[in-house]
Parts: sequence; C-alpha cells; structure tokens
Amino acid sequence: MNVSIAGLFAAGFVPGFVMAAFLMVLSSIISLRRGYPKRNRTTIKEKLIGFEDALIPLLMPVIILGGILSGIFTPTEAAAVAVAYVAIIGFFVLKSLKAKGFSTDAYKDGPGHGSCFSYYRNRLHT
Repeated sequence: MNVSIAGLFAAGFVPGFVMAAFLMVLSSIISLRRGYPKRNRTTIKEKLIGFEDALIPLLMPVIILGGILSGIFTPTEAAAVAVAYVAIIGFFVLKSLKAKGFSTDAYKDGPGHGSCFSYYRNRLHT
C-alpha cells in the first residue's frame, strides 16, 4: 500500500467541505426555528476592510497546504512552519501577542499538553 501523506491529507477536503455545508444548513434551520434576529447587511466598504484585516492570517492555510501538497515540507514540518508564521505575524505584524502573555499562556497550557503526551505515550506501550 503506497499512499502519500499529502494524498491522505488532500482526501480530507471533500468530507470537510461536506461537513461544513451541513453545519451551515443546520445553523440556518436552528436560527429560523428559534427566531434569532437578522443582522444588518454589511456594505462593500466594510467587507473590504474586513478582508484587508484578515488577509495576512488567512494566508496560513495557503502556506501550509501549498507546502504539503507541493512537497516542500511534510505535515510535521508544516506544523512547525505554522507556529513560526503565527508567532511572526502575532508579535511583529499584528502586534496582538506580547512576550509576557505568551510565556504565561505557555506555562498554563503545559499540564494539558503533558497529559496528552502522557496518554499517547502510554497507548503506544499497551
């Protein structure tokens, strides 16, 4: 059985899009049944401003998928590239990450990551 990791990764797109479509339909049905109010339509100018603000962060999936599917890097390396991209964008471009907050969050997230690592490590040895 000779299936590439990139091929397996790409095969998840169709089920992902189908699931997204079903969730959008379900969300619309629930909203209609519960009578949630409709929002005002946004203007073209507001949409362009929103797109401009989101453009740099939205490039991350393009970089990840483009790199994996073109063979530039493996999925594991793509994770490292994604972390580096988010750090650079967050610290220097958007300035939404601060060093103090970053270290505090990493410290708080440690036990969660450790428990996941421990679980998978133990599953390998059973």
